[in-house]
Amino acid sequence: MACLKYISPVTAGLVVCLEPTSAYVFGIMFMNLKLGWIECLGIAMVISQVFILSIRSKKRS
Repeated sequence: MACLKYISPVTAGLVVCLEPTSAYVFGIMFMNLKLGWIECLGIAMVISQVFILSIRSKKRS
């Protein structure tokens, strides 16, 4: 909540949406986690959600 002093709520929400995806990517890079098709689908869904939300927020501004 402290970050809202510096960035907009929309930006903070987008960062929160990408947090699980970035954690999984770091797990793949540093902890040798395996990437299956379900994980790929989940990552694609999260990234597409972030793009959709960012496009909507630009149209409203």
